[in-house]
Amino acid sequence: MKKFILSHLVAIALVALSLTTFGCVQPTSAVTTTTTTITTNTPQEVGLVGNWTSTYNELFAITNVDLTNSYAGSPAYAGNDIRVVKISDTAGTIFIKYTSNTYNTAVVGKWYAVSYKNLTSSSVSLAGAYKASGSSGTSTFEEAVAEFTIANGYFGTYSECVKQ
Repeated sequence: MKKFILSHLVAIALVALSLTTFGCVQPTSAVTTTTTTITTNTPQEVGLVGNWTSTYNELFAITNVDLTNSYAGSPAYAGNDIRVVKISDTAGTIFIKYTSNTYNTAVVGKWYAVSYKNLTSSSVSLAGAYKASGSSGTSTFEEAVAEFTIANGYFGTYSECVKQ
């Protein structure tokens, strides 16, 4: 009987030790996530302020407050709350919150992106975020930063623009 009690005590001790060592996962335990800080610049800080015209008869009018895109003199889209995320000294992404969109009014109030590369004081390559079956706008700036990337298949065609 002593062996039986002793073996049960050892088994209970091992179970208790394993629970304290390895712990129990609670079904309602919180998940801790890492917060990523997104550094943004103004268009002026990166040299994007101005009127940029393309070989496709587009105009990108960029200020520190907003971005307006028009095609052949007709407005296409515009946005404010402009934020620039630099990739390098000559490339990055401009994020805007739509204030208008001639082709899709449902996206007004959502976030959109325009990629830039090859930036100089007199020229830049610009591309609006587009991919087949892709998003036209996101609810938050953070979602836009995650969604509208070259790696996700956006920004396939760039317009070569010169500063007016």
